[in-house]
Amino acid sequence: MAATLMTDEECVLTNVPQITDVVVMGNLLRDLGARVEGLGSKVLRICCADAPQYAPGSGTCQEDARGGDAHRPLVARRGHVRTSHPGAA
Repeated sequence: MAATLMTDEECVLTNVPQITDVVVMGNLLRDLGARVEGLGSKVLRICCADAPQYAPGSGTCQEDARGGDAHRPLVARRGHVRTSHPGAA
């Protein structure tokens, strides 16, 4: 799901497992400005064309370590990422 940050095209994911990790990552992508449809179903449509050039706020990343999964694709696509210091509130 994090790899969808690397394109402006809509990505369709099929046979998606219905587990908490998928919901958390879907919400993180939404926090970044992505359009996420079908969360909780077997098919997801994700479009990150409007995702900004920075990572989600410290609250999102601190709530779950998976928040860090968004950094690598953002750096690959945008060339940089802005994030809070570890432990910052």
